[in-house]
Amino acid sequence: IAAAIKDASCEIAKFLMTILQLLRDFITDLFSKIMEPIFKIAPPTTTIELLDKLIKALEIISCIFNKISCHISLH
Repeated sequence: IAAAIKDASCEIAKFLMTILQLLRDFITDLFSKIMEPIFKIAPPTTTIELLDKLIKALEIISCIFNKISCHISLH
């Protein structure tokens, strides 16, 4: 029974990782689309600052998903 449970949980984890990757892509794309109009109306003097904030936000999103995926793959 324990082996069957372990096998089943590994199969479920594979599907969850696929779903998680799709969700990560969706959120990253959505975030970028939301930020695009802000870049268009922002004055040129703030472009570098906005890009820095965009990169930091995307890094945080990536970090969150990495932590979630670590917990999925461990079980």
